[in-house]
Amino acid sequence: MSRDFKNGNLVVTLHPQVSGRGHRLLAFERWLDTLIERGFTFTTMEEIALRFSQGEKFGRYEPA
Repeated sequence: MSRDFKNGNLVVTLHPQVSGRGHRLLAFERWLDTLIERGFTFTTMEEIALRFSQGEKFGRYEPA
């Protein structure tokens, strides 16, 4: 996503088999750490909806 989209959104949902298993949750945590290192930020869907309603553009495609 960060390679091809400027100001994109990534929505993640977790099945209980992922969030309820320690080793899988640790892998998910490492993935989140990688996203943070790459400059990703976290917010709520409510905030995204508000920003969109105010005219902010999301997910502009920019080929690598």
